[in-house]
Amino acid sequence: MCDSMEERGKAIVLPLNILLKLMGKNDKTMSISELCESLNIDHKELMKIVKMLSDKGLVILNTKTEHVKLSGLGLLYLCDLKELLKT
Repeated sequence: MCDSMEERGKAIVLPLNILLKLMGKNDKTMSISELCESLNIDHKELMKIVKMLSDKGLVILNTKTEHVKLSGLGLLYLCDLKELLKT
């Protein structure tokens, strides 16, 4: 899980600032740099994870603008994959 997330039972709770960023934007699009800051992850590692999720259809990566369109579910997968890559 992400450093900034809490696990309660089996539910994963996202920090309010991340939820507001996702819900506050009509298109739910974030730049790669915004995601790096929110998830506390470096650019190269994030791009590996985003490409995996893009292949699964959980996020849409615009390589020209380096923006990612995602849902809350896509963000949860980002955090879980980040944790898996550490091990």
